[in-house]
Amino acid sequence: AIPLAEVVGKVLGRGSSAAAAALGTTYALAYGIGFLIFGPLSDRYGRKPILVPGLAVLALVTGGLAAASSLHVIAVLRTVQGLVAASFSAAALAYVGEALPPRWRPTGIGAISTAFLSAGILGQVYSQAVGESLGWRWVFGLAAPALLIASFAIAMILIEPPHSDER
Repeated sequence: AIPLAEVVGKVLGRGSSAAAAALGTTYALAYGIGFLIFGPLSDRYGRKPILVPGLAVLALVTGGLAAASSLHVIAVLRTVQGLVAASFSAAALAYVGEALPPRWRPTGIGAISTAFLSAGILGQVYSQAVGESLGWRWVFGLAAPALLIASFAIAMILIEPPHSDER
């Protein structure tokens, strides 16, 4: 979101600080709240039932951002996007902890944590490159189908680990 703030602010007739708040702050706050919601839900209902619909909704909301007509709409959609993005993070980390043998759990959690951190850096490079070459709407427009494909792939491939009585 950082590379998009200035251009979105200009295109929608607002300053870059208002666009930064709509694009970044709303997402970050909702993402944190989402962990508190989706972590316990994935404990109760399983990882896959949270991962698959979470990614599907994330794809739809991300596609909606490509068509957003105002900064207010962007703020609302980024809030929803942050909330449902947390469904993946919370459930994926728990899934790795359950699905991998104890010997490989630290490696799996390390790999996911590295992917999350790398995504923050690579996402900025992606959004700047796509935003400059195709326009800011394409940043979201290209990401939406990728998220939908990921949702289908997880639905088809992921095996839900057996549930323990502790849930």
